Amino acid sequence: MTVLTEPAAIEPLKPSLPEFQSTDTADKILSGSGTTKICFVCTGNTCRSPMAMALYNHLFKKTDSYAVSLGLYPMEGESISENALEALVSIGVTPSPDNRFDLHKAHAVSESKLCGCDKIIGMTEAHTLELIYRFPRLASRILTMPRPVSDPYGGDIERYCSCLREIESGIKELFVQ
Repeated sequence: MTVLTEPAAIEPLKPSLPEFQSTDTADKILSGSGTTKICFVCTGNTCRSPMAMALYNHLFKKTDSYAVSLGLYPMEGESISENALEALVSIGVTPSPDNRFDLHKAHAVSESKLCGCDKIIGMTEAHTLELIYRFPRLASRILTMPRPVSDPYGGDIERYCSCLREIESGIKELFVQ
């Protein structure tokens, strides 16, 4: 197994204010050494990763952690899909002041956005491998959902609900002891 090391000549990563969040949310993400910052990553950033972000923030709202989401190949500025919103609401995850997933807009991964995150979670192994390839300096923070999360894009509400169950199972396996 190859261990990635950071040469001394490369300056350390410095988190910048993520443009994919409001100022209040970005401040919450980047402030405080005790805050755990999670970033879920999928392909287009309109279905799987926004649902994972919304569900994580709902499940862990009383903890010192927060999730965001990004995509590998998003259409910048696209809204979360209607079926993703409907699936979340169907299980009792509704927008709140600290979890405004209904206002989510798709944004692409970048080193500056990811370096402020403690864990970067790909929805599939392919997402994770691409993240490691693009951002080798962040490899120690990158992991995959326990089982691949199937892409519901273009599917009906049942497909989105099934995907959300996969996401819930993975989040609980990763974060609930």
